[in-house]
Amino acid sequence: PTLYWFPVSPFARLVRYFLLEAKIEHEVSIIDLLKGDQKTEAFKAINPHQKIPSLVDGDLKLFESGAIIRYLANQYKSDLLPYSKGAAAVAVIDRELDWINGSIARAINLLNFEAVFKPLLGKGETNPDTVAQQKSELDSHLARANELYFNNSSRVVGNETTAADILLALYMSQAAISKVDFSPYPKLVTFYNEMKETESFKAAHVEFFAFLASTGKNE
Repeated sequence: PTLYWFPVSPFARLVRYFLLEAKIEHEVSIIDLLKGDQKTEAFKAINPHQKIPSLVDGDLKLFESGAIIRYLANQYKSDLLPYSKGAAAVAVIDRELDWINGSIARAINLLNFEAVFKPLLGKGETNPDTVAQQKSELDSHLARANELYFNNSSRVVGNETTAADILLALYMSQAAISKVDFSPYPKLVTFYNEMKETESFKAAHVEFFAFLASTGKNE
């Protein structure tokens, strides 16, 4: 398959990270959103919504990160989302994917937009009250995750890495844009430090951390 992605996008980087962790051979093509690469007719033929990530695998053209990951797990028999082990095995991972997406991931995306991307993209000035509210919301989700996860296991579901771990680690990296402090959540910190040392995490984040360094927002 070929992944069309932009490293700063958490949705796109999630798919890249998944591909690497699942050891699925693939090619990549960077679609630079800052240069408007997504607006070309060539890319519109791949994704009519002109967004990333997008994936082409043979005659199949896919978009939406969740749909892409489910397809990859199914097609390439990855235990990151183990369809071969039955509905229940997938459901417990899907449960955590949905919760992380709807809480931690959503809060980090909103915070990053208000604190950094809103003024950067000319969408208006940052509202400090909104930032404070979003930080408070994010803190409540992180506290819940720190309470519920990693009590009797080293990963979100059991002791083997799954798609839920990929998503959580991905958004902890994305939080560096707003310089979120994870120190009040020691179990999350331990988890993230372990995930950061894997080759798949490092390879998926090379361009992202280079971007942060260029803007002075590196970890």
